[in-house]
Amino acid sequence: MEDKKYSLGEFTFDTQQEYERAKVELQVILKIKQKYDINNPEDAKNVLDAVNKKGDVFKSSVGKAFINKLKRVSKNENEIHVQKPVPNIILYFL
Repeated sequence: MEDKKYSLGEFTFDTQQEYERAKVELQVILKIKQKYDINNPEDAKNVLDAVNKKGDVFKSSVGKAFINKLKRVSKNENEIHVQKPVPNIILYFL
């Protein structure tokens, strides 16, 4: 008998619990992307700082991939962008 796998986009999970956690994190990520331009280095840095300040927010592979993207984009601060503070409401979903 084959073990059931759960998929969410390009990500696969062994347990329903991991899958459900990733779904919640994906919803948070989508809300962040609606409000902030995460391809903007300054916005990416602000979001990353807010996530880091909150603690261990993203635990799934979906969340970790998002954090890695924020890190990559925030390191590219060659352009000048207007800084927008990130409110805490984004991180209350978890």
